[in-house]
Amino acid sequence: MRPQDHVRPRGLLERLLHELQGDFHIHTSSSSQAAANRRHGPTISGSRSDHQGPGHYAWALDVPAITGLEGDRIASDVAHYLRLDWPGSGLHTEVKRFGGRRYQLQLIWRAPGHFGHIHVGAHRLDVPVPLIRWP
Repeated sequence: MRPQDHVRPRGLLERLLHELQGDFHIHTSSSSQAAANRRHGPTISGSRSDHQGPGHYAWALDVPAITGLEGDRIASDVAHYLRLDWPGSGLHTEVKRFGGRRYQLQLIWRAPGHFGHIHVGAHRLDVPVPLIRWP
């Protein structure tokens, strides 16, 4: 299944996680990612994180990587799935269109704070930014 089959960031990234679980031994689930997102605050710079959702607007995954080589392979698969021009490491952001909707996609691997996991974020650019609701 390709990304254009999904219109919400949460659905897009949950499908990606399902695809990765079929290819790698990833020990995380959609429910554990959702719980982690509920606990997540803003970015280090204080801006809104894709982890903060809500799922119809933004979503993020932190995919664990046991080794650097495994992380390289996972990040490469993520980039291929999302059709990103991934340079292989660092913080990478692109705007893509899926299902007629515009998304800002972010992939972070082998960057400060991202050597043990791959961050994948997505948020829509064609809807107003919703208020953040704290539990």
